[in-house]
Amino acid sequence: MRQDSSKSVLSLRDLTIGYDGRIVMENINFDVKKGEIISILGQSGCGKSTLLKNIIGLYEPLKGSIEILGRNLNECSEARRRVMMKKMGITYQSGALLGSLTIAENVALPLEEHTRKSAGEIQKIATEKLTLVGMEKFADYMPSEISGGMKKRAGLARALALDPELLFFDEPSAGLDPISSAEFDTLIKNIRNKSNATVVLVTHELDSIFSISDRVVVLDKTIKTIADIGNPYDLRINSKSEFVRRLLGRNNLKRQE
Repeated sequence: MRQDSSKSVLSLRDLTIGYDGRIVMENINFDVKKGEIISILGQSGCGKSTLLKNIIGLYEPLKGSIEILGRNLNECSEARRRVMMKKMGITYQSGALLGSLTIAENVALPLEEHTRKSAGEIQKIATEKLTLVGMEKFADYMPSEISGGMKKRAGLARALALDPELLFFDEPSAGLDPISSAEFDTLIKNIRNKSNATVVLVTHELDSIFSISDRVVVLDKTIKTIADIGNPYDLRINSKSEFVRRLLGRNNLKRQE
């Protein structure tokens, strides 16, 4: 794991999340270190995606704080918030590409909106990011002309356009066959290794968690909080939570040395 053990880039303290007056999760506390890959796991409907949306600022927490790179995103001015958002790259299940733009134009969009780079510089960076995810040959395609797995790769290239310090993934393997899912996991890990970006992903795919995660945060909707947090291989055997041991024990992968 490539991380600076002395520096947290994401800190959640006494966090309570929910909506319409209903608490989904409470007493959420954990830190994410620079260069770490951390997964958020739990039962369907436990609040994984809601937690992610709170972290990236789409939802306001009911209580507690979320610090990103040392700043509380929800207490920042609008100008500072925009600066902070540039430091985060976000990918969604579908890729969330704009159907009226080519793949290259989708990747270029954050650069056009948030930088003053020339058209030539933007095109060069877009090509570099598409090459990084193996999509350079599809730069001029429309989103409707490529597969779901390709859309995810293109969405990742767009998320990387501004060289973010944090990358967030919402169910990155959803809809992918096992081979494509494994390839995307490898891509995420390779990008982390090359850039030392910090990665937070919401997933229910145990193969992915065991393959690339340094740690996993396990949410339990029965107790409405974190059941345990740690290395997935260790938690599978040693967690004090029977729920966590059962959940992670469904995976029969052997520890990769």
